[in-house]
Amino acid sequence: RQIENKIVLHLSYIKFGPTIYGTFNNGRLEEFLNGLPPKPVDMCQNEILQQNIAKKLADMHQLDMSSILGTNKQATIFTLINKWMKKVKTLTFTDKEQLKLYNSLPFDTIQGYIDQIEGKIQQQQQQLVDHNNNLDIVFAHNDLLSGNMLYNDNDDNTTTLYFLDYEYGNYNYAAFDIANHFCECCGFECDFANLFPTNIQQKQFIQHYLLQKTKESVNDEQIHQLYNVIQTFIPLVHIFWGVWGIIRGETEDKQHFDYLNYGLLLLTEFMRIENIPFNT
Repeated sequence: RQIENKIVLHLSYIKFGPTIYGTFNNGRLEEFLNGLPPKPVDMCQNEILQQNIAKKLADMHQLDMSSILGTNKQATIFTLINKWMKKVKTLTFTDKEQLKLYNSLPFDTIQGYIDQIEGKIQQQQQQLVDHNNNLDIVFAHNDLLSGNMLYNDNDDNTTTLYFLDYEYGNYNYAAFDIANHFCECCGFECDFANLFPTNIQQKQFIQHYLLQKTKESVNDEQIHQLYNVIQTFIPLVHIFWGVWGIIRGETEDKQHFDYLNYGLLLLTEFMRIENIPFNT
């Protein structure tokens, strides 16, 4: 919470976020924002909203957060996901049905996949000398779901969009942040079959993002290159929030939100994509 407060205070100071009137233990007093959270499906299927999100995300990825997060930009995804993988292997479930589901998850195989992708990305980074590559490490939101944004349609036919809740805000790969947002279009129901953005929708988003980022014309090859990198991160998004859900599901009351089921849905989708079987 302390780091998050520093982040939102800085974003308030540079006029990227709402005005912060004060902070206190485990909370803060913020400016009231007039707006509504979009529906998950609209984030990728409503073209105007999609364009606004892409532009806002491009602007955020260019913010200088070194005064808060330091000048040594290191992507947090693998540090955090490996930390959670260690923790998830130590969980105990007293409910027999939950324990059965937990034991069916092939965590060693999942860890092997993480290690493989981490090594592949590190190798690619070492081969890239152009700072404007598709593995840019930026200040990322890392949790850009519909509940973490507000939009308001103005009288002049423009739209005001706000990003909220920077609990997971930190340095990360820009492509991971975009991949995560695409996955969040499917909502907590994880309806990937029907709601995951199509290739065309993804490339439209990428085009808006790159145009805002570069302020120059964007060609199909640039769009395709970033698209390919984003695809690499999509399975990691499923693992990231899937493991998070399993961990939360051990202790949280599912009457509020069924974290365990959410985690299982995401890990099941990862295993489907990568053709990995459950433990028997």
